[in-house]
Amino acid sequence: MNPITFKSKVDRWYYILLCFLVVMTLAIAVLHPQWYMCAVMLPAMVIAGSCLATKYTVTATELIVHCGFFKQSVPIASITAIQKSNSLLSAPALSSDRLEIRYRRFESITISPTNKDAFIAALLSHNKGIEIRI
Repeated sequence: MNPITFKSKVDRWYYILLCFLVVMTLAIAVLHPQWYMCAVMLPAMVIAGSCLATKYTVTATELIVHCGFFKQSVPIASITAIQKSNSLLSAPALSSDRLEIRYRRFESITISPTNKDAFIAALLSHNKGIEIRI
């Protein structure tokens, strides 16, 4: 089976926050045009752009989570449960409409795929023993 990639769902608040940060950075750069503002603005824009590239790839054996420079692999065979989560704790998810993936004994990762049903179906096709708690 070919890998299937799911984009992260993105809440409106994330775009608002991102726009606010860009506008504030530009305002500071205009008001204080020292060279170091450019040195701060470029990395901030690179980080913001890479965060918007958050995605989740389901292969035959792994769930691969990409968020900016962060990459984590979870063996699908080790996934024990998927449950709904509204936690706002830091996670590779750009939405508050999240899924918590529990794996191994006490580990978990929280994500926010745009199409949760298709995402869950893709994982279940490789591990029928996953408990769904939605």
